[in-house]
Amino acid sequence: KWDITTVQLQAGKNSFSLPSIPNNLSVREVFKDIISSADRIYAYDGGFKIYYFDGIRPSNLQNLEVGKGYVLFMNNATTLTINGTRRNESLERPMVHLTLGWNLIGTFSNAYEAKTILKDINYNGLYNYDPVNGTFVLISNTTMLQGERGYWIYVNEESQFVPLTGTVIENEE
Repeated sequence: KWDITTVQLQAGKNSFSLPSIPNNLSVREVFKDIISSADRIYAYDGGFKIYYFDGIRPSNLQNLEVGKGYVLFMNNATTLTINGTRRNESLERPMVHLTLGWNLIGTFSNAYEAKTILKDINYNGLYNYDPVNGTFVLISNTTMLQGERGYWIYVNEESQFVPLTGTVIENEE
């Protein structure tokens, strides 16, 4: 089942994650309709990777991953439309490896509480960037997480993270 999801993006820094799996995960393809509004996007996996939308500056981030979070810088506010599905090609649940320390994750959920999504993860803090106030906000375990937002999490031990897709996959026809 394919769904269309819209993501509101502010001018400046935004936390971002894929709310569904598009047919093509290349950065350029996902953001093709808003490239003129986008400046750059960062991923973090033990170090930063970046993609510059101007095509001039060198980039080392080419594809997005389900369950990963991103920091997206926009030149102006816009709406991103993503046409995607909750299932990957093999119908498996996406699995994300979390390393000791900071990780940038996406939940790929439909607004579940942090304690439900992260129930098996030993972590010290979960933060989201608030673009309106320009600050990082500590997220409580009862906060409803959003699938289109990225979250910084400090993990106390290596673990595997399943970005809560099971109920969606099991209930889809």
